[in-house]
Amino acid sequence: HLAQNNQIIINNIRLDLNQRQVYKDDHALELRYKEFELLSLLASHAGEVVTRSEIFDKVWGTDWLGDMRTLDVHIRWLREKLEDDPGKPRYIQTMRGVGYLFTAGGE
Repeated sequence: HLAQNNQIIINNIRLDLNQRQVYKDDHALELRYKEFELLSLLASHAGEVVTRSEIFDKVWGTDWLGDMRTLDVHIRWLREKLEDDPGKPRYIQTMRGVGYLFTAGGE
C-alpha cells in the first residue's frame, strides 16, 4: 500500500506521510495529530486487524494510563471525517474485543 514518495494510497484515500495530510477523493481532510497517527497506523496495516494494545502502544505510547475509551472516541472522530455514513463504516471496521481493521472501502 505504500506508494512512492511516502504515501499510502488505498482506493480513494491517500495519506501523505511527509506532509501529514489525508485526502479523500482529492479533498483534504483536517485531522488532529493523534487522528493522523491512528489512521496512518491502521492504513499501513490495511487488511490486517490492529489490536487495541498495539494501537495504544504505537499512538499513545507504552506508558498510557488514561481512559481506554479515548481510542473509541478517536475512531469515532476519524469515521465522521472519513466515512460517507459514520454509522455504517466502510473503511474502519471494529473487530469487537480485539481491535480495528482498515479496509479499502468495499461493500
